Amino acid sequence: MRAGTTAIRLSPEDPEAYYNLAIAQADSGQTAMAIANYKAAIARSPNHLMANNNLGTLLSQAGEFTEAEYYLRQAIAIKPDFINPHYNLATIHKYQAQDSHRQQLEALAAKADSLTQQDQAKVWFALGKANEDCKEYPQAFEAYRNGNQNQAASIKFDHARLREQEQQIRKRYCLEYLTANKPTHRQGAEAVFIVGMPRAGSTLVEQILHAHPDCHGAGEIRTLGLAIERNLGQGKTAQASKTLDYTAIGKDYLNALWELAPEAKHISNKMPANFAHLGLIQLALPDAKIIHVQRHPMDTLFSNFSKLYSEGVYWSYSFEGLACYYRYYRAVMDHWQQVLPPNTILSVNYETLIEDPRAQIARILDFIGVGWSDECLNFHKSDRTVKTASVAQVRKPIYKSSSARWKRFENALMPLHDLISDLLPD
Repeated sequence: MRAGTTAIRLSPEDPEAYYNLAIAQADSGQTAMAIANYKAAIARSPNHLMANNNLGTLLSQAGEFTEAEYYLRQAIAIKPDFINPHYNLATIHKYQAQDSHRQQLEALAAKADSLTQQDQAKVWFALGKANEDCKEYPQAFEAYRNGNQNQAASIKFDHARLREQEQQIRKRYCLEYLTANKPTHRQGAEAVFIVGMPRAGSTLVEQILHAHPDCHGAGEIRTLGLAIERNLGQGKTAQASKTLDYTAIGKDYLNALWELAPEAKHISNKMPANFAHLGLIQLALPDAKIIHVQRHPMDTLFSNFSKLYSEGVYWSYSFEGLACYYRYYRAVMDHWQQVLPPNTILSVNYETLIEDPRAQIARILDFIGVGWSDECLNFHKSDRTVKTASVAQVRKPIYKSSSARWKRFENALMPLHDLISDLLPD
């Protein structure tokens, strides 16, 4: 970033200098400074396409939706066939039946064949969101299905690999191994892991915790995976490795964690897929707090089916992939419940949380070891940057409209329902 400030000093009227510095600042989490420099770039070049798009996206992550919409619409006006601002706008905009932007999305969908595969997916997911807002559920599902088919065509999902991972976890972290390697040290009380399926409510739980004066929500950070890599070497997995220095991994993780928020007493990591590492976490950070967020399976899976992910989620673009990953997740969590010490994991039900937030928040805070704070009920007022697919939802007070959402699409979702029928609640 020093090069960026130097470029501005040498060419104070060059919009690219401000734009490039803003990119670096946004990537490093300096949201307020990045916003200021994107605006400086636009002040010098009002038709700067990427500055308008990136600024709108960053403002939406910061919860400034009205201002975000303005800059995203500016980007659309500058280049109407640039798909990114259309998609970014759809994630935060609430559509009405005669919405002009919905009509633009329909026009783009009509010529989808002329777009790249990635842009086709963005248009279809955006149109699905717009149609669902307008309660046109058959049309919404068709758009979501088209978007998923676009993504599935370009992503290879290995069902057998998931089953192999499950077996590796069971074999490595069996009760005998955990007992034989029971840690004699105590560390990790400041670490909180929020795990579960994506779209099950983990962002909501972290936003609630982040509102507490003693807690910091770090988001979906890769700190644990990096600590494992530094201990094992790149490309090796914890399940397959013969030797692991759990104490070293724990210390490495905590050192990296404190750099994020040195003033906090507890720092949460809400990378959902950390559920696969709970055995390692128990041995490396025996005092860590693990919160498992659960939601009705069909709502969880449909919420994933209706989202386009930028990276990492490779299984959500078909019913078979959704069912396979959900079975893997459930099998692994059932294993941890059997082999980890009692009370290691706090289970939080999303539906119960939104039905009785005060009681459930009190449970969570008690488990973490902090006192009550009314700020946790006002989590939606936080100015924290949120980069997950829940960016719009966590800026609202707790609401119930997402419960049983899948029922609006029940007929279309019955094949998925049948694939996991034995795992559904009565």
